[in-house]
Amino acid sequence: MPERPVSTPPVLAGGPLSIADIAKSAGYSAPASSQKLVVPNDTADLPSGVCKALEVIAAGDISSIAENDTVAVNRSAVAAGTIIQVRIRRVNATGTTATVVALY
Repeated sequence: MPERPVSTPPVLAGGPLSIADIAKSAGYSAPASSQKLVVPNDTADLPSGVCKALEVIAAGDISSIAENDTVAVNRSAVAAGTIIQVRIRRVNATGTTATVVALY
């Protein structure tokens, strides 16, 4: 019986990735497994935590704060069907007129 080739773990500049690192990175790029309609709020983060992306289901403006940011980015006239592939922690009520779904 031929031997199976041994696979080498992925390596970054800092060294080989652990199983936890691989699972974590797969989680970021894997398709969403949950979706929640967003109720914009100027003071509270998304109730289900940081999302993978936002999907715009009704066009408008969006004011959002990314996972590691403290200042909002405002996007104007975002078309329905647009996917914003940024890990978002908050969608502000002020500056948001679009209807969005958080993808987890």
